[in-house]
Amino acid sequence: MIQQWFKDTKVYLEPRIIAIGFLGFFSGLPLPITTSTLTFWLSKVGVNYTSLGLFALAGIPYTLKFLWAPLLDNMRIPLLTSFFGQRRGWMIFAQIGLIISFFGLAFSDPQTHLEHVAIWIFLVSTFSATQDIAIDAYRVETLNDRQYGAGAAIGVLGYRIGMLASGAGAIVFASYYGWQTCFTLVAIVMSLGVIAVLSQPEPFRLTGSENEQQSLLSHDQAARVSRWITDTIASPFKNFMSKPYWLLVIIFILIYKVSDAMIGHMATPLYNYLQFTPGEIAAAAKVFGLWATIAGGFIGGIITTRLTIGKALFIGAILQTVSNAAYLILLANGHQLTILYSTILIENLCSGISTAALIAYLCHLCSVQFAATQFALMSALAAIPRTVFAASSGYLVDKLGWTQFFIATIILGIPAIGLAWFFANKSVQHHEA
Repeated sequence: MIQQWFKDTKVYLEPRIIAIGFLGFFSGLPLPITTSTLTFWLSKVGVNYTSLGLFALAGIPYTLKFLWAPLLDNMRIPLLTSFFGQRRGWMIFAQIGLIISFFGLAFSDPQTHLEHVAIWIFLVSTFSATQDIAIDAYRVETLNDRQYGAGAAIGVLGYRIGMLASGAGAIVFASYYGWQTCFTLVAIVMSLGVIAVLSQPEPFRLTGSENEQQSLLSHDQAARVSRWITDTIASPFKNFMSKPYWLLVIIFILIYKVSDAMIGHMATPLYNYLQFTPGEIAAAAKVFGLWATIAGGFIGGIITTRLTIGKALFIGAILQTVSNAAYLILLANGHQLTILYSTILIENLCSGISTAALIAYLCHLCSVQFAATQFALMSALAAIPRTVFAASSGYLVDKLGWTQFFIATIILGIPAIGLAWFFANKSVQHHEA
């Protein structure tokens, strides 16, 4: 049994999985430039706090990327699509946009022309979100059900390393060589992403070629436009709603991470309540916790490979819910570093496992010909718990107290466990490799 599980770790050495890891790096690279690295740079040069706060709006494209995701399924980019294919063409298009935007940042002075910085940052966010859509669709189309969990895990690892490079790495580098050199280097590193894309084959796509040919043969411009709108916007939804239990699937996606999200939002306030120092919290939650989450993702990928996506979802739902009990133990013991690290290890490992299973499930649900649209929409649904639902977590702590709050989060996880069990017992058709 142990030998078989060890054998399943070899999935991480498969060329397709390794490629997803590299693409994850280039996906994570732009994000800190629009958030923590940006605010550090601007605050150092004396930009006022009001302007700094307004730069948070640069993240809007990440939230609304599902609006233009249908274009990546159906719109051809002149030359790029012809030479490299639909998925690779869009990835290269987004990366070229990012490279240009990073060079634009490098030669912008926030002290004299802050508006130029704002424009380039907004373009970075837009092209970065577009690249994310294309990479997610590429992962859906190139991997199969056995590989989705591993692809999710190694993609997150690459993403985190990319964020580390343009986050802490960029800040340290800029302190020695200046921000112009720093952003120029980021642009050069981003250009390696084009090489990474070109090194991989264009996936086979079950496109609407028949519809496309009919459109080209049509002499009625209005009919062509109407057909294009139908294929681009309506078809992905009609396709999804043709799946069994589609409404139950949406509910499941919405509630799967509720319990985990409620805990995640209030974990740091709990550490402060228990009088852990900022240094202790940073070392345990931010550093140790990060690697525990990544390790959990890798374990989740192995579980998905060894078993099925449905069973991995069920296991992940149980683990992420039951692991909340670790906070009750921490709460009962107070300021104990050993228990703090144990709690974070348990919670983040289980969270990583469930996240890998969920991403694998979202990939499985996508139809290949609508991968960009459907994954963007479903990932947006999956993000709702950590924003909308988690917003009530502080209110619950105020009304219930910490002990009852943690018990409530465990209860909130039970519906997800029930639905995960339901889907685990339903037969699924596997995508071909």
